[in-house]
Order: sequence, then structure tokens, then C-alpha cells
Amino acid sequence: MQDGAVYSGVAIAVTVTLFADLRRLLPRGTDGPQRYTVREGATVSELLAAIGAMAQYDKYEGSKERAVGWPGMARGGWYMVDLFPGMTYNLRTSVMRIDVSIPISPNEVLIEFRGLGLKRDTAEERTQRVFDHNMIWGPFGRNLHEDLLGVTGQGRALRRGTDSRYLLHGREENNTIHDEVGMRHYYAEWSRRMGRPAYDPYREGKPEPVRAAA
Repeated sequence: MQDGAVYSGVAIAVTVTLFADLRRLLPRGTDGPQRYTVREGATVSELLAAIGAMAQYDKYEGSKERAVGWPGMARGGWYMVDLFPGMTYNLRTSVMRIDVSIPISPNEVLIEFRGLGLKRDTAEERTQRVFDHNMIWGPFGRNLHEDLLGVTGQGRALRRGTDSRYLLHGREENNTIHDEVGMRHYYAEWSRRMGRPAYDPYREGKPEPVRAAA
């Protein structure tokens, strides 16, 4: 897909796996990869329009502004700090979550989730934070399950014998809500500490990945 040219009237079918926030755009009662039709040479923006564009969170039940926040942070704000190799401080809206990943074997990882509030919270504020943590931002909230369903869908879509096995990842959005800056930081730090590039860890001469133009 590209921009700025004139194309023929040929239509092409594109198979898309929606994950994370975009799963809200799945047709009711469906799951897994979805097929959309766009013109030959269509832009990514045209594909997103065919899918239904971005979700509008203010249209969903329960999307009201949270009643509690954090000192010095705007209501509805989000700050996140990743510490190499496996710790994340995630301050989002009304909940602070600390996630720690601990490898325990070559194919097993223990993930620890901790939700925090302010010591000075009133009983009512504490109740609201606990509710927001358990219903939305905590490990058993609806947000994480969307991601897990997305990972499952991606795995299905990338199996051999399916359609194109390309996956759009590493989003760059000025370090805002959906930017993959944490992932880029991890691989950069891993490369620095290991003395070898993450994209070619066995030094097989693989070329450096090309970053897409904005």
C-alpha cells in the first residue's frame, strides 16, 4: 500500500487480524482474521476506513472520566516507565500497576502484577481505584483479555498456509498511548548489553530492518 498515485479499478482482498483496541471493530459474533476489499494500491488510511477507523472510547458504556487521579497528572493521563529487562511502572488514569516478568525456565515466565493507590485516599477513593483496577487495568480486567485474544488471533493468522504472514508491529506515534517505544528500548538495551544486534543475534549477516517512513 502506498500514497500519491493513480491506480486501476482492480479490487484486491486483504486479510486483517485485529488486536488490542482494534478488536472493538470486529463484526458482532465474529473472531479471527477478517477479509476486506480495497482498490489495488490503496493506502493504509483507506484500509482503516474500510475496517471502520479507530474506536471511539467515549461511546462505550463506562467510559466516563475517572473520579480519582494522581497528583500532578491530568485526568485520564497515562505514564509508563520500562526498566530493563522485565519491570514496568504503568500509571494509567486512576491505577498504578507494577508488572515484573521473572524467567523461571527456557519456556516459562512468572509475571507479577501489583496495583497501587495513594496512602492518603479516602475510603471512597480507594474503593474506586480497586474497582478500576479489577475491572479495567488489572491482570483480570477487560483490557488485558483483549490483548490475549489479539495474540491468539495473530498466531492463527501467521501459521504456514495462511495468507500473507506479515505483521505490523513497532508502531511509532511520538511516544503516545500506542507507541511501541518500550519494545524498541528493550531490544536496543539487549543489543548493547549482549554486544550483538537483536535483529541478528547469531551474526548470520542479516540486514538491519528498514524503518517505515511516517
